[in-house]
Formats: sequence, structure tokens, C-alpha cells
Amino acid sequence: MPRATDRPISGKRPILLGHRGASKYAPENTFEAFDLALEHGCDGFELDARLTSDAKALICHDRDRDGKLLADCIAAKFPGLLAMEEVLSRYGSKAFINLELKVEGLHDFVLGAYRSSAPQRFMVSSFKPEALIALYELKPEFPLGLICKTEQQLSVWGQVPLDVLIAHSSLVTEELRALTGNAGKQLFVWTINRQGDMRHFADMGVDGIISDDTALLARTFGQAKSLPATALG
Repeated sequence: MPRATDRPISGKRPILLGHRGASKYAPENTFEAFDLALEHGCDGFELDARLTSDAKALICHDRDRDGKLLADCIAAKFPGLLAMEEVLSRYGSKAFINLELKVEGLHDFVLGAYRSSAPQRFMVSSFKPEALIALYELKPEFPLGLICKTEQQLSVWGQVPLDVLIAHSSLVTEELRALTGNAGKQLFVWTINRQGDMRHFADMGVDGIISDDTALLARTFGQAKSLPATALG
């Protein structure tokens, strides 16, 4: 398996990812948001996966939708949500996909979708170390990322099988950059929506930046594509 987290231009800029797609400009976790992140010039996007009661993997950040818990309902109750397999199939050859597992128990679904779609640049991430360990035990070379928002979550990163540490901006320091680099791990930062912060973390040497504002993110690093003004908000 190729190293999914290799920088697109070695040593020159971070990987640029839309947070749930271009979520500032379109409904999050939709084809519209994913397409727009790429049209703006980003390398790819982050998205969220959950399980329904009939064991279907759907793309949704929140645990409920229209007052119904995904875990308690069959997938047919959520016609507006994308299936994990269709997202990987559609973008596997043209985007960096950071698939966040919101719950445990998705490892077999991820491997099945990966085998059928064979995405070229793909990473699985989670706040839950157990979700990553389950994948690691099945496929040790699979690119994995641990997401951290608190110091407590961050404290276990050295004990989890991972390729990438995905840290909230409040946790990212020069010391953390050095520690991850010395350990042979990459460091991504989220969610960065101001240009000055984007440049600051890039200067620090982070390997990836995740943002709601994909147009600004791409423009900051000279990746903006020519789009109608309405597409830029």
C-alpha cells in the first residue's frame, strides 16, 4: 500500500483537506461539499462514518439525524445520507480521503470498501484508539490517524498504532511537531479557518491542514482554481 500521507509536493506545502468537505460553502458530508473542496483546489477532504442498526455504514457527523439515532434505525430511514462505499468509489482516484470513524465496529466495512474501491490516497482516523487498533490488527500497513482535542486524548498518542496525529490547533506546538517528527509520524492540524493561522502552522512544518474554508485554504497555498464568484461564497 502506498504511503497515503505523503505530501503532494514534497517539503513545499501541507496536504490541504476540507472539513466534512467545503462545509463553509455547502451542506457538510455531501457530494456537493466534497466536489467543491476539490474544485477550490484542496487535495481532498475529511468525512465521518457511523453505523445503522442494520449494519450499514453511512456518512454523518452527528449521532442523530432529524431526531432519530443512526444506531437505532435502519439505513432506509436516512435517504439523504451517503453510503461510505459510494463516496470511496466516487473519489478514490482523485482525492485524498480522510475517513473518520465516529464509532467502533466499522473495521470490516472499511476494509471491504477499500478492497472494492482501492482509493489511492486514503487514511482512516478516529478519536477512538480502539477503532484504530481493530483495523491495525487486521491490516497493519493501513494508514491510521489518531484525532485529539484534549490533553488527555493527546497523552496516549505514543501508545496507539498510527501514522498521523491529527491534533486540534490548541494542542499543536513546536515541541509536539518535534516529537511526532522524531517518532516518524506526521502531524495534521484542525480546524483552521484564518489565513494567518494557516501560514503559521505551515511554517511550523505540519504535514496537513484541515479547514471549513476550502477556498481560503487553497488560495493561501497557491492552489486556488478559477471558479465563478458564487462558488467562493
